This record gives sequence, structure tokens and C-alpha cells, in this order.
Amino acid sequence: MENIIGLGPYLLVGAAFFLLATSFVIRKNIYYHIFSAIVSVMVFSISTYILIKIWNNQLLRYTFGGWKAPYGVEYRIDKLAAIVAFAFSITIFAIMLFSIEYYKEAKKNLAYYYVLLLGAFGGVLGTIYAGDLFHQYVIMEVLSVSIFGIAVFGKDSVNALKAVIKYSVFSSIASSLSFLGLVVIYYAVGTVNMEDFIKRLLTVRSINALTLTIGFALALVLYLFKSAIFPNHFWLPDLHSEAPTPVSALLSGVTIKVGLFVVVRYVYTLFPAFLGKSGMERVLLTLFIIGAATSFYGSMQLFLQRDIKRFLAYSSLVNVGMILMGISSNNVVGISAAIFLMISHSFGKSLLFILAGIVSDKAKSRDIEKLSAIFKSNRLLSAIYLVGLLQIGGVPPLGGFFSKFFIAMGFVREGQLFRLLLVLLVAIVSLVGYLWHYQRVSSGQHHETEKISIPIASYILTSFSAITGILGLRLFELIQLAVSELLQFR
Repeated sequence: MENIIGLGPYLLVGAAFFLLATSFVIRKNIYYHIFSAIVSVMVFSISTYILIKIWNNQLLRYTFGGWKAPYGVEYRIDKLAAIVAFAFSITIFAIMLFSIEYYKEAKKNLAYYYVLLLGAFGGVLGTIYAGDLFHQYVIMEVLSVSIFGIAVFGKDSVNALKAVIKYSVFSSIASSLSFLGLVVIYYAVGTVNMEDFIKRLLTVRSINALTLTIGFALALVLYLFKSAIFPNHFWLPDLHSEAPTPVSALLSGVTIKVGLFVVVRYVYTLFPAFLGKSGMERVLLTLFIIGAATSFYGSMQLFLQRDIKRFLAYSSLVNVGMILMGISSNNVVGISAAIFLMISHSFGKSLLFILAGIVSDKAKSRDIEKLSAIFKSNRLLSAIYLVGLLQIGGVPPLGGFFSKFFIAMGFVREGQLFRLLLVLLVAIVSLVGYLWHYQRVSSGQHHETEKISIPIASYILTSFSAITGILGLRLFELIQLAVSELLQFR
């Protein structure tokens, strides 16, 4: 059963190629629906198995092709990776179910859509599990290429094409800089395996810290770009609003968090090995500044949006910025809260994009004023939408509250009151924006004929949003345990 540890990402990528090959023979959308659903169930089961198994072990490893690390590709799965992968697998499963429902009456061939969607899912899990920097980079590129394709699937608008071109061009630049950074790191240390990297730094004292700093700064460009962190935030509103609804849910609910997970790995696993205390302080201050800039920009934009999907896109900037601020806290409480926010935001934001998408399709408009009548006449849908807003807004008793509260407590613990005030200001301003937005979408005239069927995926994501609140403190304790082990790895 040990081989199952490395199966998830490669099962997804392999399934994508298998589906592509068989699509030339079997040209039925029902086949693509069923095949993709079965694969997503298998991967969710594997993620669950890994989470259960790892709680009895310090670490799980898997090497490919019999090549042992540091020479071969290694998955190095600790408790933190297992928790995040499991949570994202829930969101991914919900998005797959929604895709089936969303495209159930589609006339066009859906083979390429599911091929790219499975590839994207594989990229997400592979990036989280990767134990070496180069494989992490490669599998992240699998995710990127998949996004390039599915973000314009079925879209004929010029705006959608422009959004993808902008994203792909600047993503390629970021990717090139990141690859250059990995070359510099390998030149300086002679390895890209994370564990071997630390061992070599402990035994070799002649390594130039400045060279490594430059290498890692370049390597991080790709992941900060993918997370839409200032000043690389410019692509997100266009791409997230123009993509098909399931893809918008994937982009905002999952993929922008993956880059932030890598940031956690870099900063708290690798940086302490060659940066002194003052160097780490400068890095963490930089992360806080760009995180705060991202959040403040997103918060201000909330009050200027008429397009519901652009509103949700800008709200993602608020939360990824706050996640980065939590990562910069340099203590178990703050970092754990940032991870908890990744998870709670994943459930809430995917839920919101799914509901906003089906309402927009019904109204054939994304204008908030034109959608309000539909929300008004569908009270259950409106109530579920409110749950999503409260989740990302950090209102008790949902998980978003616990995560943002403990991010604030992380700065209290460090005695950083100015940073605490900035976090609270962002949280309050954005919450006002979310409540104002809900008042706008729910203030229309009631029309009995405008009834909408609520997708099963929405109920799944609503349930897990509630679970993050009901079991919030217990979940936070588990994440703290995982983060504590991560910091001990240093």
C-alpha cells in the first residue's frame, strides 16, 4: 500500500492522457463525465488514506522509478501537506461534480475540458507533495498549462481571450525567472532536493548566502505570481471573471493557494538554513508588506464593482494578502491560521463562484443590479450565498472567523501591534464590503418564475464551510501540530 502515497497526482495526469487517447474512439460526453468523476473519487480516497496514515507517522516518502533521493523525484508528505491536500481534494471533488452538472446538456465535445481539468488537479496535488524544488516547479507548470486551456474553454469573447493571453505571457516570464532561480540554487548547493539542501548547508560552510538569496528570490517569483500577490495581481480579476464558472471556482478556490503553500515551504523549511535572524526578519517584513498591499487594494476595489464575478475575484486578493500576512508572523499560531484561512477560503470562495455563475447564466448578465431579482426570488440560494460571504468575511461561527482571529493573535504574540492594526483594518473594511455586496444582490424585486436548481456541489461546500466553524478550534489544533512539525524540520 506504500505505492499509493505517490499515486494521486500521477493518477490524475495519467488519467488525463488516457482520456485524451480514448476520446478519439469514444466520443460521448457521458463517458467523459463518468470517467472523470470516478478518477476524482479515487484521488479523494487516496488523499483521505494519506491523511489517516500520516497521523501515525512522522513522514511519508515515495520515490519514482527506484531512484532514491536526492537523485530521483521524491514525494515528501508531512502532516501539513496531507491536511492541505485533503482539503483541496474536497474542493476539487465538488468542482468536478459541478462540472458534470454544468455541462450536462453541452453539445460540444468535452474531452479536452476534462483532460485539462484532470491535469490541473494533478498539478495542484503534485506541487503540494513535491519533495524537491525542480519537480515542484515542473508539476506547477503542468497546472499552469492546464489553466491556459480550460480558462477559455467554450468562450467566444474577446475579453476571455485577452485575459488568458495576459496570464499566459506573464506566467511564462515568471516561469523563466523561477527556472533561472533554480539553476542558481543548484549551482550554489549542488542539489534541489529540500532535505538534501539542508544537509549540505550544515556540512558546507563556503556557500554564498547572497547567491542563494538571489536564487530563491527568483524561484519565488512564479509562486507569488500564481497567487496574485502585489505587484503580480493584475491578471486575476480578468481571468477569474472571464473563465467558465467551474474554472473560476478552481482558480480562486484552489490554485491561487497552491503558490502560497510553496511560500510556506520555502520560508520556513529552506530559508532558515542560510539566512540569519536579520535576514529572516527582512524576508518576513517584505512578505507582510506585499501581503498588506494586496489586501488593501482588493478591499478598496470591492466597493467599485458592478460585475459579480469581478467582485469575487477582488475579494480573493483580500484573502490571499491576508494569508501572506499570516505566513509572515513567524510563529505557530499565525502560520497555522494562514493555513486554516487557505482551507476555509477554498470552501467559501468556490461556493460563491458556483452560485454567482449559475445566476449569471440565468440572467445572461454579470451586473449585480440585474441579478438581484433572481437572488430575491430564490431564498435558499440567497441564504447559501450569504454563508459563503460570511465564510470569506470571517464572521463567527464559521472557519473564516477562527482563521482571521488567530492571524491577529499571531501578531499579538509577537508584540507587533502596528501589523495587528493593519490586519484588523483589512478584515473590517472587507467585511463591510461583503455585507454591502449582499445587500445589493438581495434587494431586487421578487419574481416567482425565476427559480434555479442549486447544484449538489454547493451543498457539499456549504457543509464543509459549516464544519470549519463547528470544529474550528479542533481543526486549528491539528493544523498547529502540523505546523509545529514543519518548524522543527528546520
